[in-house]
This record gives sequence, C-alpha cells and structure tokens, in this order.
Amino acid sequence: MRSRFLIVFLLMFSTTGVDALKSPVNKNILESSSEEIFFANLSKQSNDILSITSHFTQTKYLKVIDSKLVSDGIFYYQKRGKIRFDYTSPKKMSIIMMPDKLHILAGEKRTTYDLITQKSLAELAAVMEACISGKIRELPKNYFVEYKQEPDNHLIKIKQSKSTAKNPYTCIELRFNLNSYALEQLTLFEKSEDRTMYKFTNITVNQNLKPSLFII
Repeated sequence: MRSRFLIVFLLMFSTTGVDALKSPVNKNILESSSEEIFFANLSKQSNDILSITSHFTQTKYLKVIDSKLVSDGIFYYQKRGKIRFDYTSPKKMSIIMMPDKLHILAGEKRTTYDLITQKSLAELAAVMEACISGKIRELPKNYFVEYKQEPDNHLIKIKQSKSTAKNPYTCIELRFNLNSYALEQLTLFEKSEDRTMYKFTNITVNQNLKPSLFII
C-alpha cells in the first residue's frame, strides 16, 4: 500500500503571489489580509487555466545513504483532473492520472489503479487535484493548510490533522511565485525523513494538448 501512495505523489503538479505587504501596523491583521488576497487571486487565476505544460526536475533526498536521485521530464495538465508525467531521464516512464484511474507505463509494462475502489488512494489524489486547480481550501476535512508570505514566494504547508499509518507524508510544501501564481516548487516530507522536491520551469498555459496524451 505504501508504494501506491508514493506513486500518486510522484505525479506532481504545476499550476497556478501578490506583492509582499509592508510596514505592518497590526501584524496579525495584515497576515490574515495577505492570506485572503492570496487564496482569492490563486482561485481566480486558476479558473482561467485550461491546460499546462512544463519541464520538471524531481530530486529525491535519501537520509539513510545521505544521497540524492535526480530525474527530469515533461509535465502535462488538462482541466478536470487529467495529468501526465513523462520521465525522460535517467530512465523513461510515464504516469497518467484520470479522474477515476491511475496508469503507470514503463516500457512494455502497464499497471492500472482504480481510484474509485481505493478510497485512501483517491483521497490523496483529491489533495493533488485541489493543489493543481487552485482550490486548496476544498481539501478533505482531515487536512489543514498553513499560509505564509515570504520575501520571494508564497508558502503553503498541507498537513493531516491526524497522522495515519497509511500516509507516509508528514507535510507537503508548495511555493508559488509572488506575482504569477505559478507553482514553482513542491516538496514532500516523509515520516522516514526522506524528502522529494519538484521544480517546475518553462511553464506554458492553455496550449492545445493532444487527446492521445491521456488515452491508454
């Protein structure tokens, strides 16, 4: 079961900050105001996005051997939950996620997971879709969100209100560009103290994607 959770979060996103508020008279009030502005603008920006294409670099940090593994590829997103990751190095493979299915393509081998019958897997998929669509506040009730405006980006932390053995992650961090609302970095923190970071570059929105990208 653990491997299934890891597979889901290998899929990571690219979507869609307001300028930093300065000279605070009441820090709590201004932080609250900044948070409301961020979520309102993120939602508005995301509503205009029909598709996304970007390059991604995935870096896996392994604590036990004090090492890291780096992969590269191309990411595709189409509105309403269609996602594809094409890994190009160091080895080729594809991960395709639809609203009800998850497909793993590695050479001649194809593996499919049913998101309708596997509730835990579907819940984690819902977390991912909420981040991509900009509807972070519509996460399942057992998740909570922390927001912080930093000098160079907007930082979102997603955590479970109650830790479960089935979920290997302690926290998901999202870093959004201050002005474009692009998701530039995603980091997954595991209970094992390993972490996986995704960086997204060369982001293009609303290109016409071929239907065959999401057909097995």
